[in-house]
Amino acid sequence: MLKPSKANIWASPDGCKAYPKLVRLFPNNKTSIAAEDGSFSHEIAECLLSNLNPSVGGGDVYDCAKLYADEVLSYDFDELHIEDEVHCNMIHPSLKGAVDCWAVKDDTIYIFDYKYSYTQVEAKNNLQCICYVAGILEKIGMPELNMEVVITIVQPRGYHPEGPIRKWVTTVNDLENHFNDLRYAASLAMSANPPARSGKHCKYCSARHVCSTAQEAAYNAIDTLSMPLPTYLPDKALSQELLTLNKAKRAIENRITGIEEIMYSKLDNDIHMPYHELQYKKGREKWTIKPEMVAELGDAKNLNLRKPLQVLTPTQARKLGLEIKDSYTKRDEPTKTIVEKRKES
Repeated sequence: MLKPSKANIWASPDGCKAYPKLVRLFPNNKTSIAAEDGSFSHEIAECLLSNLNPSVGGGDVYDCAKLYADEVLSYDFDELHIEDEVHCNMIHPSLKGAVDCWAVKDDTIYIFDYKYSYTQVEAKNNLQCICYVAGILEKIGMPELNMEVVITIVQPRGYHPEGPIRKWVTTVNDLENHFNDLRYAASLAMSANPPARSGKHCKYCSARHVCSTAQEAAYNAIDTLSMPLPTYLPDKALSQELLTLNKAKRAIENRITGIEEIMYSKLDNDIHMPYHELQYKKGREKWTIKPEMVAELGDAKNLNLRKPLQVLTPTQARKLGLEIKDSYTKRDEPTKTIVEKRKES
């Protein structure tokens, strides 16, 4: 089955058409804490949109979900389709997925995608949401080609120059080229021998430990890193060199994490490995009694076991509605980081 949520991998020009097949053969059966938090925040958002009381009423997972829900509810739609599964047969019969939220108002399709992750997600040319458009068109019966489409990404935790809420306005007619590209990509991805390609997406692939393309990319990266650096490089060559080395670094890191997963499994089962062994570190010691009892134990020995008073950050305080005088806060000196320039969409 093809998933719209992974279209940025299997349908992107620099993505991997073999990804859907590889993850089917080597599925990831582990769930990370970050993934659990994301699922929980989506559940809270669903409750808020459905006028139900969520299980929590505060904290980061709630605040992020509320920002998303408030954005959706600000439109005052007559009908909301929440966590609604759509089948994108016009792209490929095996392509289906659940849209976080969508609605139709004044001959306009609105799609809302809630991202709890930190990795930046763009609204413009968002392949996941374009897949959803195809599925929604089938549900509502193929309207006029000039029907407007508004794609909204709500990503509270990932910093973006445009802010946590980003929109892209287009039309069904303007998306036709995207639909054609997705059809071609989907047909390749579901073919008998889809082409593999290494890249940033390897980090999230559960089959990277058996992928010969990822292995070749890692070995090529090692060769690249071992090349001598010229004493002088023109500006363009210097910038290109850093791009290449960062790509090499990612390829090696992806390969390492894949190999380590296999090694942990083998060593846990007492399989001898010639150059590696498991090393155990003591786990962090924690109190099993209430904080009040800990403080009383300290008081009995004239020891202060209490932490100093902690308060929210100025940013958190402003979110709660507090007006702060300029003299009450200051900013540290800005830090400098070299980043890749954002591609023009």
